[in-house]
Amino acid sequence: MIFQHEWILECIVMHMKSPCLYEHIRKHNIMVVPSPSCLRAYAQKCRSGSDFNDEVLTTIAEKATTVDPYHQHDSTFVKEMKHENATVNSKGQVDDFVDLG
Repeated sequence: MIFQHEWILECIVMHMKSPCLYEHIRKHNIMVVPSPSCLRAYAQKCRSGSDFNDEVLTTIAEKATTVDPYHQHDSTFVKEMKHENATVNSKGQVDDFVDLG
């Protein structure tokens, strides 16, 4: 079976987060997903690295010098949060958080 590139990447992430759940989904035909050997073969062909992008770090450092003290302690969104649905209420708390794990 031929899978789309994006779907294989999503499946790799699902398998990385929970191999047991991935196998359950696959064995009980809940969704059509590639086999773990297919995921491994695909992952081996992908180029990966652990280097930081110097330009990004430089840009962040430049922006950090111009940010007012109130916003200096802001952090990035949690990776499981759906960005398009996230809203901040008047108390500064995040609403519409989706817990995927």
